[in-house]
Parts: sequence; structure tokens; C-alpha cells
Amino acid sequence: MAADVVLSRFEKSGFEPLWACETDEQFVSYTREKLGVAFVVKPQPNLQLVGWSYADGVLGDSAPVLLARHEGQPIMVVMDRARNDHRVRVAEQSGLKVHRAELGRVVLYEISPSCAPVVVNNLIAK
Repeated sequence: MAADVVLSRFEKSGFEPLWACETDEQFVSYTREKLGVAFVVKPQPNLQLVGWSYADGVLGDSAPVLLARHEGQPIMVVMDRARNDHRVRVAEQSGLKVHRAELGRVVLYEISPSCAPVVVNNLIAK
């Protein structure tokens, strides 16, 4: 499934996460448990981490998705273990960009309207 379709669905449903981490410790615990690699996102100006959800069809089944906003624009970061990696695409007319990163055995795809990544280039391994 094209990642822009998944992001559009999140936006249509109010961009509400299933749950949100209240502390960095919760974030580290979640990423360690779900992905096998513990990390946090370094705080950035105008970046709001909204919370976590899941998506099927972009990477593996029920891949963790971090929802965020940068300067009011929605961002979706789909992540999964490297064994589930494959090309993530968006429709050209969507205006969205795909930014790929790796952290240990995890692949992360940031989908946003930005030409430069905001989340995946600010990961801090713990």
C-alpha cells in the first residue's frame, strides 16, 4: 500500500494516536520492546511527537508508526525490523517525500511534505 494513502487515513481520522509516551523512558521502553532497538527523538524546534499507532501494508503487519507534526505539517514515521524492509512509495501527485534511515536492525521511513527529514535524522540510540 502506498504510504500517502496510510497518512491520509490517519489525517481523516483526526491524526489521533493509539497512545503517547509521556516520558523519554516510556519511549525507550516502547522502542526496545517493539523493535529490539532503543532510541528517542532529539527535541527539535517546531516538532511535536503526537504518539504511536500501527499500520499494515507499508512494511510488516502492524508496523509501529510514530505520528508527528513539524510546523503544523503531519509526519508519519513507519518503522520495522530490517527483515521486513522493502520499497516504501508515495504517489507522485501527493507532494510527499520518503526519507529512509536505519538504526541497528530497524528501518525507518519518514513520510512528510518536507524535502529534508525532521525525525529520522534526529534519532538518539539508548
